[in-house]
Amino acid sequence: MDKKLVATAVAGKMALSVHYVNAAGLGKADSGSKFTDSPQLVLDEVGAPYDILTPPGSTALGNLQEGVIYTNLAAHQRIDFVISGINNASSLNIYLSYSKGKDKADSWASFSEGQGQLELDPESLQVVAAMVISPAERSGPGVFETPATPLGEVKRNHEEITIPVRFSDLTEFEDGETIYFQAIAIPVGTEGEFLWEQAQASEVDTFVINRTDSVNSSYTSIASVGSTSSAASIFGKGN
Repeated sequence: MDKKLVATAVAGKMALSVHYVNAAGLGKADSGSKFTDSPQLVLDEVGAPYDILTPPGSTALGNLQEGVIYTNLAAHQRIDFVISGINNASSLNIYLSYSKGKDKADSWASFSEGQGQLELDPESLQVVAAMVISPAERSGPGVFETPATPLGEVKRNHEEITIPVRFSDLTEFEDGETIYFQAIAIPVGTEGEFLWEQAQASEVDTFVINRTDSVNSSYTSIASVGSTSSAASIFGKGN
């Protein structure tokens, strides 16, 4: 299938549910990284309540390549998708999507001037959320200068947003089924066109559906590790 045709079709699909927001600017990305001017897009997932899922990444139990969504716990609960490292120099369309397949980078136009690559399967792609991020205003009316404090200082070279998603009853997902989440940030041209070559993509986060367990065994195991494990090492993707 022609990549431009795929991109156009998916762009139309994405545009159906666009919302306008201003990024909150929580600054999760490392300000000292090589991506300071063009930060790396990162996707994280937090369950509400926390035990409805186990996110992939570094935990007290080791580095998990796959996360788990426990449908017996997660049905009608909430998951917060945290997208950080958003370049706020210009207007962007932000998309949170999932599919039932990945490693389909060849199906998409290359992000030759951006970072990462869209890898989700275009045939099964579902757009969970879509929104426009306005560029940050660094001066002018309503913009306050905040000096550095002993705690730190605000960095507005990139932004972070949280997208809360209320789960359905999840009955359409089978036990053991795998789904893949990815966030994409696409600059928009003066004519409203997608500037695909300048886009950014997060890593692909893999989750396996668990329909059998009524307890998140991962957190039971984490509890047995001991109180010396930090919250960051349990929940984060960091080292």
